[in-house]
Amino acid sequence: MSKYFISGVIQANLQDGIVSQDYRRVLKEIIETTHKGSIVIDPHDICEKPQDIPVDDIVEIRRIFEGNIQRLLQSDIIVAYLPTCSNGTSIEIYEAFRAGKTVYTITSLKKNWVVKLYSTKVFDSINDFSEFLKQTYKQ
Repeated sequence: MSKYFISGVIQANLQDGIVSQDYRRVLKEIIETTHKGSIVIDPHDICEKPQDIPVDDIVEIRRIFEGNIQRLLQSDIIVAYLPTCSNGTSIEIYEAFRAGKTVYTITSLKKNWVVKLYSTKVFDSINDFSEFLKQTYKQ
């Protein structure tokens, strides 16, 4: 049984608010339907409203982020959704690579150094990732 960790952009460069998190639900559904028996860890389920954490509450932000890194390290496969640059997602990709995890990155940012250096496989779209899983885990 494989454990997947969903990594992805939350705030990006936005000063207020967050990037739509709908991709998390979509990725979870894809993984659960194509890789039967897998477990999906979505840190957004643990901290449902990261936008409500004051940006100057360093202690709380560190606690949440480091907890996410620990959950990531307990996973087998990291699926990173990166439609735009994200410091947090980049750190998660790097930490996963260092720990020997499989890192699937969904992004158009093919020239990004973190993406190039630390991804096991890069997909142009969520649909491409879905097709890959369907082919990999034919039932």
